[in-house]
Amino acid sequence: MQKLFTWLDEYLLLILTLFLVAFIPLWPKIPLIQPIPGYIVRIRLEDIFVGITAVVYLVQLVRKKISIKTPLTQWMVFYVVIAFFSLLSAFFMIHTLPTFQPHVLKAFLHLFRYIEYFSLFFFAFSAVKKTEHATWFAMVFGGVVLAAALYGFGQKYFRLPVYSTMNYEFSSGEALELVTSESRVQSTFAGHYDFAIYMCLLLPFMLSLLYSKQRRNARIFTLIVFLFAIWSLIVSGLRIAFVSYMVMSIVVTAMFAMQRQSWKEKSLWFLTRIVAVGGFTFVMFLIFGSNLQALLSHAISGVLGGSSQGQSIDKTIISQYQLPVPKDQVEEYRINGGTKPEELSGCALEREISLCIRLESLWPEAIRGFLRNPLLGSGYSSLNKRDFYHLSEADGTDNNYLRLLGETGFLGFLSFFGIILVAARHALAELSKKAPPSYLAIGFVGLICGLLINAVLFDVFAASKVAFGLWVISGVCLGCWKLEKPAK
Repeated sequence: MQKLFTWLDEYLLLILTLFLVAFIPLWPKIPLIQPIPGYIVRIRLEDIFVGITAVVYLVQLVRKKISIKTPLTQWMVFYVVIAFFSLLSAFFMIHTLPTFQPHVLKAFLHLFRYIEYFSLFFFAFSAVKKTEHATWFAMVFGGVVLAAALYGFGQKYFRLPVYSTMNYEFSSGEALELVTSESRVQSTFAGHYDFAIYMCLLLPFMLSLLYSKQRRNARIFTLIVFLFAIWSLIVSGLRIAFVSYMVMSIVVTAMFAMQRQSWKEKSLWFLTRIVAVGGFTFVMFLIFGSNLQALLSHAISGVLGGSSQGQSIDKTIISQYQLPVPKDQVEEYRINGGTKPEELSGCALEREISLCIRLESLWPEAIRGFLRNPLLGSGYSSLNKRDFYHLSEADGTDNNYLRLLGETGFLGFLSFFGIILVAARHALAELSKKAPPSYLAIGFVGLICGLLINAVLFDVFAASKVAFGLWVISGVCLGCWKLEKPAK
């Protein structure tokens, strides 16, 4: 029994963190409690398990088994403090939020969620006590990709249930279905964008592993996971995620190529590998990407201002704006033929509809929020309000740069991206070593590049499953690099 307690004392935090790595992305967003009536965010099982892990972490912290000191601690604390003062400003100085209980709870719930996201960084950083633990995390992440892809396959072809948070009614945990073959797959995630961007977190590491020296069985497993991740990315239909994947592939391949001796070797190595990766992707794109092809074509035409009428609007295009359908409405939907083109707005008929929403509504609101208080912003949950007392059912800007500026101002923007830049600096420091850098360093640089691209059109750092994944990966990487440094 004593050996069991000793073993648990040593590995409990690692076990719980590995469990969170698997559970959070794979468990659908089925709510347990609605803390604020009328608001889309609910308390879910993942929050309970994060809380349990936090208790274990705090106990070990009090016992001085671990330390809260990390390369990112100061910047994370700085951001939380800035966000707190931003809320005080919103309530008592610039009066962008009323001091009524639902508004106060909602605003501070946002702050708590960021703290919850950050907590997984500390769990992972402290849990990694040997470099081989990174392999454990890699295997669990690989299993997550396979399981999520298989569930997405079941949604697309076998009518497995979909649980979405893409509107208030669906976020209550109602079981939905993907109706048409063109519907975007979202697997166990809250939306197709979460599913796609989560794959963008892991794809650079998979590609980096494929370029690294591995045993044959490990290389085969990595290749299988890589192909499943590409399939998931394609069937999600998220265009910017696909573009960011292509950029990440070039970045990761170029960093490996630069380890060669001569420029001839560098160029040849880069070209052969990028052609191989591009070939795999192109074949899968042709086989599974008919919807993504139509969406990309529609987006290009919309951005250039071409008329959608000239694109022959059909269900392939219209489906990009449809949510999954409740199970009891599936047959009615099929009989009635779904959404008709005439239901789109005038702007959507001339340009890309999602671009119209961002340019005409979401982004101007964020800019106004920033201008109200350039240093501290307008506070969480202040950007999507119709009026002072309006409690919006959801919050978002579809541009994480503008959202940070609008909600927490220049200081919040600076402190948050300070976290990202410090983490990236540690990865670049690993790259600068004379010894060949680990797949973690190159993969992490690719991850940062991909997220920064996706953040142009999505609130990637506020999407829970993506944010949890980002910070646990950051904790694993920085924790491993900490072990490689000589003790002082």
